[in-house]
Amino acid sequence: MEDRFEKVIKSATKEAGLFVLEKYKKVDVLYTKKDEMDYVTEADEYANTMLVNRIKKEFPDHGIISEEKDEDLLGREYTWLIDPIDGTGNFSRGLPLFCVMITLLHKKTPILATIYHPLLDEFYFAKKGEGAYLNDHRIKCSKKDGFAGSQGDLPGTFRNRNAQIHERFFAVKDKYMYKFNSFRSVGVSSSFVAGGKIHWSISKGAKIWDYAPAKLLVEEAGGVALDFSGNEWNIEKDELVMACPGVYKEIINILNSK
Repeated sequence: MEDRFEKVIKSATKEAGLFVLEKYKKVDVLYTKKDEMDYVTEADEYANTMLVNRIKKEFPDHGIISEEKDEDLLGREYTWLIDPIDGTGNFSRGLPLFCVMITLLHKKTPILATIYHPLLDEFYFAKKGEGAYLNDHRIKCSKKDGFAGSQGDLPGTFRNRNAQIHERFFAVKDKYMYKFNSFRSVGVSSSFVAGGKIHWSISKGAKIWDYAPAKLLVEEAGGVALDFSGNEWNIEKDELVMACPGVYKEIINILNSK
């Protein structure tokens, strides 16, 4: 059965990613959610329907939670989390930083995760206890030791929940030399951490379908994925620090500084 799970999650993610790629720069924003920066496009809705239908057909007894439509909650032994386009704001503006993400939970624990960047043709896959991969090649987080000289990803919107994060990092700019971007996609930033392209990423206010695949991918690449207090992340939490092992302690200290 586990082989079938892996086959379905990979093929479904790839199929949705190719559909999304075909729609890139061809569709407009349909509407925004409660947050005026949270966009939905035609590609989100069609890719979501495609993925939900595929999972229901393959595993009718499983639960499904997707960004665009909650089908079932977490009461079943297996639950699939679907994000048809993570980084829809980027996608809708023609920025090449977006991905398709699927996670399989077993009793609320992520066991399989895919993050596919269709424009780059980069397919990230993680299996609990068996490592993280980019296009079938094993990947590892950076071996960098220490926050000074690091490069990471901070939240890109200056709303209340993120203002304090920026304030605390700006407060240490004279102590540390570091660089950051705002990729505006947890899937993108987590895959960059897992692949050693950046050293850390901090996110606040995203959802379970964003954080679950990110956590599994980074941990299976040898990194850490924790809440802001330095405790293990779980599906109830809306914050996540992802980092290579030599950097995360200083990040936790900065986040909790006064």
